[in-house]
Amino acid sequence: MGLLVVDDNPKNAKLLGAILTPYGECESVEGGKAAILAFEKAWNDWRPFSFLFLDIMMPEMDGEQVLANIRETEQNKNIDDLHRVKIIMVSAHSDEALFNRCIQSGCDDFIVKPFNKEIIIKKLIKHGANGNLTK
Repeated sequence: MGLLVVDDNPKNAKLLGAILTPYGECESVEGGKAAILAFEKAWNDWRPFSFLFLDIMMPEMDGEQVLANIRETEQNKNIDDLHRVKIIMVSAHSDEALFNRCIQSGCDDFIVKPFNKEIIIKKLIKHGANGNLTK
């Protein structure tokens, strides 16, 4: 299972990466443009990500813009709903209007910081992660 973590704060990315690494191949990038490049490269290499954990508040390109770009790319590639990446938005703010906007734009779920391993595992299971997630 391929996992992509996108966060402009290296400390947050490292923590989330450490939680996810036992469950699949985990890659971390620090910004929106890097996220789009990693997403496209994974598809071009026939190794698409199963999950993308996407910080909402980032400089240069925020998570909402990345979400829209990735969903548009999937649509242009005719990727069906079963095979599209599961996008879980991550934010330090529990702004319901923001989360509703992201869900309407195509994200699959959200996590409010601070998060822990149990929350992450529940999200993976909820969205169809296979394999042993009890490590």
